[in-house]
This record gives sequence, C-alpha cells and structure tokens, in this order.
Amino acid sequence: MRSSKQNTGSKSRRDKQPNLDPDLLLLLGNVAEFLGLAEHAQRILQTDKRRAKTRHARVDREWDKFKRALNDGRAALLAIQATFARHFNDAPTDAIAAMIPSSDFEIFQSAMGQLRRAIWTMTDATYALESITSSIAPETERFFKISNIGKPVLDVLREVFSGKPNRLEKLLSVADQYFIKCSQMVDERERWLHDI
Repeated sequence: MRSSKQNTGSKSRRDKQPNLDPDLLLLLGNVAEFLGLAEHAQRILQTDKRRAKTRHARVDREWDKFKRALNDGRAALLAIQATFARHFNDAPTDAIAAMIPSSDFEIFQSAMGQLRRAIWTMTDATYALESITSSIAPETERFFKISNIGKPVLDVLREVFSGKPNRLEKLLSVADQYFIKCSQMVDERERWLHDI
C-alpha cells in the first residue's frame, strides 16, 4: 500500500505532463508509427488514454445538452398544451378560429419557439453523439434511434411554422410521444451505465 506522500508525488507528476492537443498527439502517433516507434511513443505520450478521456468528456457534454433540451421541450409542450386547452377546448367543433388574449398568445408563441429550439438541440446532440460513439455499437444504435424517432416531430414542426396551424394538434401529439420515448431512452442509458 502506498503512503499518502507517494500518492501526492504521482499526482504531481501527472499534473506536470504537458496538456497536448489530441490531434497533435494523433499526428505524432502516425509519424512514430511510420518510423517504427509507435508503441514507444504511445507508452510515453499515453495517446489512447487522452483520446478516450476527450471522447468521454464530449459524450458527457452532448448527453447533458440533450437532457437539458429534453426538459426544455417538455416544459414548452406543457405551456403550449395549457394555452391550447384553455382557448380551443371550449370552441365549437365547426369553429374556424378562437380568440386568444395577447398575453396568452405571447406565452404560446414563446413556448413554440422554445419547443422548436429544444427539438433542434436534441437532434443536433444526437447526431454529435452518433458520431462520437461510432466505435461503441450499443451507444451509436441508441443515438440513431433517438434521432430517427425525432424526424416526424421535425416534419410536423416545419409544417406548423410554415403556416399550417391546423397541424398544431398533431405536433402536440407527436412531440409528447417523442419526449416520452426520449425519457425512456435516457432512463435506459442511465441503467446501462450503472449496471457495469
């Protein structure tokens, strides 16, 4: 067993290692491999460990971004549903329009923008996660599924924002289902990570 002095010493040595750019390390690795020094250079520079740490940090960042956007989207959906229900549920079935006070319309409009940003952020995060985890099959498959189930939401969202407000009910339905599935996948991933 090491004494506390030995642990501190190893920590300070680790802290003294230069903080090199992973791309530079990759280039050095390629040059070293060409010269036949790849194993020696890798042992000294610890390129594999650094690349793995960088990849893990990127996955964590993108995953956190995805989860924050999921929560933002769910909050926006609740605001839209509340505004929608309050003013449209009492309207006759043959009604063409309903009156919305300007204060509620501003809430509705803000929530629609928040929903759009959340879904786009989630989509961007899943594409980034697919790319980052391409060497980890279960993770890549999970993120591909998430981005794939989000496509119908994006399609209906485009319709609503391009002047088809009659698709709003469809948007609320598919967005709700999308958020439920994403929440289940978030829970599934958390269990997968903690079952190790």
